[in-house]
Amino acid sequence: MLAASDKVGRRRSRRGRVEFANGIIGHGSHPFVGGNIVNRLAPRPTTAAPHLRLALPWIPRKIAAVMFSHIVIFWTDPAKPEAAEAVISGGHKFLQGIPGVTHFHIGKMAGSHRPVVDQSYQVALNAVFISKQAQDDYQVHPQHLEFVAQCVKPYVKKVVVYDFE
Repeated sequence: MLAASDKVGRRRSRRGRVEFANGIIGHGSHPFVGGNIVNRLAPRPTTAAPHLRLALPWIPRKIAAVMFSHIVIFWTDPAKPEAAEAVISGGHKFLQGIPGVTHFHIGKMAGSHRPVVDQSYQVALNAVFISKQAQDDYQVHPQHLEFVAQCVKPYVKKVVVYDFE
């Protein structure tokens, strides 16, 4: 029987299959997860990433519970108009394929009408890792060091980093 906390975003039909709020129907086995989908999936209040479990209920608990985020904010040199594009293209070239990175996004600051949004920077990077150790390994990876040498030092005046689990 499903606990009250497990019923978020899904329901059980009379035939025993599970129907998720996003329209996915599972019963018996699942090609991406394998085995009994009901036993492997369950948004639980004890998971380290409950927001991920609710948004993507088919992700196994072991994957959703392990996450380390690395946010980097870049203020580029105003004397170099090509600086923002150089940092973004360098990020894609050097950083995307580094082992341990599960999500990578780099882009220009998005303007906002809200006064609470900082609009003083030019580029931001968001990288998600499978663990803090993976992020530590990323910091000394030759491709990361090459990105810093070729794309950050020549074009960036200020960097602020936010890391969190």
